[in-house]
Amino acid sequence: MKRLRFRSILIGIILLLALPMVASAETRSYYFTFSWVNQKESSGIAVKDDNEQYAYMTGVEVFSHGETAQYAGFRVRESTGAAATGYHVFTVLTNQGFTYKYADFIGRHKFAYTVRTGVAGRNYELYGQYDDESQDTTPMQTIGKWTP
Repeated sequence: MKRLRFRSILIGIILLLALPMVASAETRSYYFTFSWVNQKESSGIAVKDDNEQYAYMTGVEVFSHGETAQYAGFRVRESTGAAATGYHVFTVLTNQGFTYKYADFIGRHKFAYTVRTGVAGRNYELYGQYDDESQDTTPMQTIGKWTP
């Protein structure tokens, strides 16, 4: 009986110690303000928790008062600055004097680690920029979340 009780307590302690080791994806929010072409913004560092070869970005909202097409590009980089995923461009056509949302920016997007392999435990950052194809450089803000 004592032996069974000891084993039960030991198993309980092991389970309690293992709880903090359960990995969960580190999701970060970003709020980028772009004011000129090729201006880069960084989300800050997030740690990749698995070896899945995709990062995820969810575009929530964009604010702009531009008059013509605006483009924003996004890419995941290692904390060293080296590119890890391809460069993804999202577009919007704006009308004067209103607040706008990106038709193809809003929603969840999958970025493959094609430039470098995504590695669990490594630090990554989401970078965004006002793409050089933009016809209008009126300031705009992009808001969302991402997971390396």
